[in-house]
Amino acid sequence: MQKYFVSAFTFVACVGCGQISNFQLSPFSQVVEAVAQPTAGHWQTAGLNICSKLDFESITWPAGLTPEEQNAFALGLNISGSFEGSDGWRNITNDFDGEGLSLGLLNQCLGEGSLQPMLTEMIQKHTDLMKQIFIAGTFESLEGMLTQWQKRGMVPDNEDQLETGFSSLDDEDVVADFLKRKPKPKPKPKPKTRNEESVDWAVKNLYLDSKGIIFTPAWMLGFTGMSDTAEYRSLQLAKAHSLHQGAMALFHHFKMTQVRSYLFFFDIMVQNGGINSDVIDSIDATLTKKEFSETEKLERILTIRLKFVRKKYAADVKSRKESLIKGGGFVHGINRSYDLEYCARLNSQLYPDSAEVENYLNL
Repeated sequence: MQKYFVSAFTFVACVGCGQISNFQLSPFSQVVEAVAQPTAGHWQTAGLNICSKLDFESITWPAGLTPEEQNAFALGLNISGSFEGSDGWRNITNDFDGEGLSLGLLNQCLGEGSLQPMLTEMIQKHTDLMKQIFIAGTFESLEGMLTQWQKRGMVPDNEDQLETGFSSLDDEDVVADFLKRKPKPKPKPKPKTRNEESVDWAVKNLYLDSKGIIFTPAWMLGFTGMSDTAEYRSLQLAKAHSLHQGAMALFHHFKMTQVRSYLFFFDIMVQNGGINSDVIDSIDATLTKKEFSETEKLERILTIRLKFVRKKYAADVKSRKESLIKGGGFVHGINRSYDLEYCARLNSQLYPDSAEVENYLNL
């Protein structure tokens, strides 16, 4: 069987850490008792069979998605995005977590180097638009920071890279023990990295206070305005496509069929960086011991993946994933019901056509 080396692209290196310490609750999660019908808060997008809280109008979808995959991808972005913040594409978080700035549906950030490439692409491809959005000297300041960041080199040092299929939420010592490797020594003091320089720039320029808490109006309007454009929403979607591909790889590998399973794996990609290939081998060994239902398989996968998560993050990771397995539950203090919120059926088949199901199960 083909082995999947699954990990999130660099742009999601922040993996939602900001929300663990500073939860931003989704407003629609407080109306889960409502009838599952489209309401004024939902976007009705052609080709999608869900009640989306995200605006997908006028954006460019990645090529090659089947209608079923596009629908599941949109639902995953809605649900996992709601875990990351309450403002969807316009999510913005200050420097409370030391990341300088986190922006967008999945909280790309300066501190991990996941936001800079996206801002650079916006300036390169949509210069006039960016100059219209970032005014009063903010465009020049932003461009200067990104130019300096690029001069420092586009490839991070190997010692700063995470093991494939893990994230910064995982315990390095537990990972090293599982992989039978010596834990990395504590790094010696060294000059600031280019990402740290970007954080310093953010604290100095984006905020009214020295602690990086209160945004200046010009920067707040600039970043949230950019985030809401079709151009930046399309870019966010394009970057998130790698997460969808990782989720589908896991979905196929474990021979799943239900929408809930795709959403479970998509959130693992978003929050946890995927599942390392050696961990997949461990899961496979567990699942071959007897026949499991799809829900039971997801529960066992979660149990094994949680072994590597740092204790302070484990409860959050567990609540997110369990809610997806069950179709709802308390996440960040709010009782969620995804079928009701999104006019969806998480226990339905991702591929309704039985022939198509049989085709990919035999991959």
